[in-house]
Amino acid sequence: MRNSIARPLGTTDSDPDMDEALRRARGGK
Repeated sequence: MRNSIARPLGTTDSDPDMDEALRRARGGK
């Protein structure tokens, strides 16, 4: 349930760009 705001539908799973953005928002991890 983490990043529920960034990935409400889990579409980021198919979007590496969005996933990378989430990593930066989470602290680069």
